[in-house]
Amino acid sequence: MSDNLIVLNINLVVIMALMLASVQFHGTEAQTTHVVGNALGWNIPPNGPSAYITWASTQTFRVGDVLLFNFITGFHNVVEVPQAAYDLCTTANPISISTTAR
Repeated sequence: MSDNLIVLNINLVVIMALMLASVQFHGTEAQTTHVVGNALGWNIPPNGPSAYITWASTQTFRVGDVLLFNFITGFHNVVEVPQAAYDLCTTANPISISTTAR
């Protein structure tokens, strides 16, 4: 009888370890920091917006990822807008505005 309890306890420990490991792996996979524009940063590209279109096409974005905008404070900003404002290409009613680089 005690041998069965030992086996049961070992099985429970193994199951708990596997569950903990799966939570750890899920947490590390959940967030990636994407530097917008790579070395170009958040700037007015010399060849127009195609630089960002090309950059975005090489990225895989997931919920929880972080977008890092590198820019010169005082020259550029980052404005988060609702979908309707984005579709109209306007910054009216912004959700948030970042005026300093982070």
